[in-house]
Amino acid sequence: MDRFNKNFKTIFIIAIILIPICIVLSFLYALKGQYYLNINKQNEDYIVKMLEEDNDISKDKKIRKIGNMQGLGDWVLYLEYTDGSKEEDILDDGDLHELYMYIKQNGKLGETKATIVHYTFIASVGIVILYSIYKICMHINKKTDEIIDKN
Repeated sequence: MDRFNKNFKTIFIIAIILIPICIVLSFLYALKGQYYLNINKQNEDYIVKMLEEDNDISKDKKIRKIGNMQGLGDWVLYLEYTDGSKEEDILDDGDLHELYMYIKQNGKLGETKATIVHYTFIASVGIVILYSIYKICMHINKKTDEIIDKN
């Protein structure tokens, strides 16, 4: 039982350290504002149709992932193709606005890294709550044992 308490306390301390780190990272991802959207069968035709409005974007390759980030007066379009190549294009606010909004509404903020930070935060908070409940139960058990021993 002592080994369990020691390991649980170590995990608790790690979780306490991870919570502020996750909060800061989540805040930074929100400030960075990069949204990513994986291309699948449902949205591929729609996205390709919207991209046809811009002549600078190559239409020869199949797109695997698309993303955007709002800048000051313009925005950046990120494209990742199935062959692993990547492309960036800086566009004015009015350019491909419908595509920008589609990515922002359907995409994920920060993609994989932000998702990992989000779930790490949830797990850390869960561990802190479980440890707190465990310590409260252990304290109640100790007090109950003391009362029983007195009687």
